[in-house]
Amino acid sequence: MIRLQRILKYEFWPFWLFYVPGYINWARLAILARYTTYFTTTNPMMNNSGAFNVSKFDYLSKLPKEWIPMSAKINAAIDSKSLISVLN
Repeated sequence: MIRLQRILKYEFWPFWLFYVPGYINWARLAILARYTTYFTTTNPMMNNSGAFNVSKFDYLSKLPKEWIPMSAKINAAIDSKSLISVLN
């Protein structure tokens, strides 16, 4: 009974399963365009149109200061005390 509930209720499904329709559509569009990264032409000013291997922080730093929301680039190895001081 519990196993059946896990199959029928979507909150128990693995997250990748929800992306399957998107992957199928991507494959269809890539075949039609004859170009696997067809979506990277949407914004030619950004590397890979900002889809992957792009630092969003670097692009934000190129904008005028008054347009940028308060943000900070944080190293993964930072300790909690330093993190609090950066955010305040």
